[in-house]
Amino acid sequence: MSTPSPSPLPGANLLGGRLGNIVQSFHANALLQGDEIDALETRLSADGWREAEDLARLDHLAHKLAGSAGSLGFTTMGRDASALEMIVRLIVRRRGDGETGLGAAERTAQAALLARVLVDRIRSSRPEDSTLDLERLESPGSDGPRIDPKVVVTLGLEPGLLADLSLLDIILVEVETLVDWAGRVPLPPVVAVIDMNFANREPTLIQFLRDLPRETTILAVGGSDTFLWRVRAARLGARTYLPHYDAKDLLDHISRIVGESRMGPARVLILEDDEILATLYTAILTEAGMEAEFLTDPTPILDHLSTFEPDVLISDLHMPGYSGTEVAAAIRHGGQWATLPIVFLSREQDLKLQIAALASGADFFLPKPILPEFLVSVALDRADRSRALRNMTLRDPLTHLYNHTASLDFLDREVTRARRGRTPLSAALIDLDHFKKVNDTQGHHTGDHVIQTLARLMRSRLRMADILGRCGGEEFLIILPNTPMDRAVEVIDDLRRAFHALPIETPNGPLTLSFSAGVTGLPGGVATDEASSLDARSLFKLADAGLYDAKRGGRNRVAAKSF
Repeated sequence: MSTPSPSPLPGANLLGGRLGNIVQSFHANALLQGDEIDALETRLSADGWREAEDLARLDHLAHKLAGSAGSLGFTTMGRDASALEMIVRLIVRRRGDGETGLGAAERTAQAALLARVLVDRIRSSRPEDSTLDLERLESPGSDGPRIDPKVVVTLGLEPGLLADLSLLDIILVEVETLVDWAGRVPLPPVVAVIDMNFANREPTLIQFLRDLPRETTILAVGGSDTFLWRVRAARLGARTYLPHYDAKDLLDHISRIVGESRMGPARVLILEDDEILATLYTAILTEAGMEAEFLTDPTPILDHLSTFEPDVLISDLHMPGYSGTEVAAAIRHGGQWATLPIVFLSREQDLKLQIAALASGADFFLPKPILPEFLVSVALDRADRSRALRNMTLRDPLTHLYNHTASLDFLDREVTRARRGRTPLSAALIDLDHFKKVNDTQGHHTGDHVIQTLARLMRSRLRMADILGRCGGEEFLIILPNTPMDRAVEVIDDLRRAFHALPIETPNGPLTLSFSAGVTGLPGGVATDEASSLDARSLFKLADAGLYDAKRGGRNRVAAKSF
C-alpha cells in the first residue's frame, strides 16, 4: 500500500514544490526543537529555573522559533515562541538583579506554562497549516520575460525626434495613444519616454504606467522646470525628468538606462545562521527575479563579497559568535564595500539596540517575521540605489562608460577570473585618430559628440558581458571575457569598420573618422609560466604597445600584441 501524498501547501505550486520542501524542513526541525523545549522546561521547573545554561538555551530556541515560525506562515506558533522568549529574558534579567520571592515564582510559573503551550502548539501543527502565500509575488522564471530589453516606447513625442536612436541596438516604437501602445507592444518596454503635455491629457496614464513592471524605466520630458511639474513627473513614476531636452539629451539618457538594464538581475547576499530561513529568503528573492545566495557563517563573507559582488547584503543581527554590527564594521573597514547597502534582520524590540545597529553602518532594519512582499520590495529598492550610486562613482560622466580607475579594477578582476577558470581573456585599447584636429577645428562640443557617438556604437555592437571603459580623452579600454585573442581582433576590426563608415553630424557638416586599436589577451587552458606572470597592468601595457603599432602602421587599423 502506497503512502498518500501530503496535502498541497499554500504557494507550493508557485515555487514548483521548493516552498513546500522548505516548510516541510522547518516543521520537522520545529518538532525536534519542541522536544528540546519540553526537556528544558522539565529540568528548569525541577531546579527552580536557576540553571543559567538551560535558560540561555531555552531563550535561544524561543528566539529562533519566534523569527522563523512567523516567516514560514505559522503565525500563532511564532507568537507563542515570542511570548516565551520575553518571559525567559525577564527571568534572566531579574535574577541578575537578585530578585527572589513571589514575583519571581509567578514569572517562572508563567514561563513553564508558556513553554508547555508552545510545545503543544508545535506537536499539534502540520506542515499544511502554513499560511505562507507568495501569490502576489510575480515569478519571471515561470512566466517568461517581464520586459522586452530592446524596445523603447515613446508616447506623445514629435515624430522623428529620436532618429539618432538608430545608433543603439534597440527597437523604437512611437505611439500616440494607450490603445496604440497596447496593440503594438506585446511586452513592456525597457524604457518608456512620456511627453508631459500628453500626460496631462490622458487621465488613465498614471494607472497604466503603475501596472508596468518595475524593470521598465519611465523617462518624462517636456513641461516646465518647476516643483509642480516635477511632482507630476514623480506621480507618473518617472525616474528621470527632462523639462528642457533635445534629441541628444534623450539619446544619452536612454543609452545609459539601456546599458544599466543589461547589468542583469539584482544580486542579494543573505547572511542568516538559520539555514531554513536563509533558504526561504533565497527562494523568495529568486522567484522575484533576483540572484540570491546565502551564508550561514559570516567568517568567509569577505571572500564571498568579492566573488558574488552583491548589490545588497541582508544580514541577521544576532548570530552565534558574532553580531550583525560586528560583521557590518568588518565589511566597512576595507573601503571597497563602503557603499554596500546592509539590511539587518531581527526581532529586536529595543529601540536603543536598533539605533546602535543602524549606526554601525546598516541602511535599514527589517523586523522578523518578514512578509515576502516586504522583503522583495526592500531588496529591490536598496539594490537599485546601490547600482545607481555605484554607477555615479564608477562611470565617466560624458560617455557613461566605466572610468579609468574602474576599468583597470575590472581588468584586474577579469585576469584573476580567467586564471582561476582557465578561460581565455582579451583586452583592446582604442584611440581616435587625429582627434586633436577635431577639437581644434570643430570645437570641444563636437569633440564630445564624437566621443559619445563611439561610446554608443560600442554599446550597441558588443556583448553585455564585455566591459567598456574610457581611459581618458579619446582612449577606450574594452575587456572581452572568455574571448580568444584572434576572435577579439575580428570583433574590434568589425567595430572599426562600422565607426569609419558612420557619418557623424556636426554644425559644419558630416565627419568621417577612424580609430586605431591594440589587442592582446590570455589563452585559455593551462597557462604557461610567462602567461601566469602577466597581471592587469602588464596586459594593459601589451594592448598599448599594439595600439602604438597600429598608429605607426598608418592608423585606422587593429594590431595584435602577444606576450
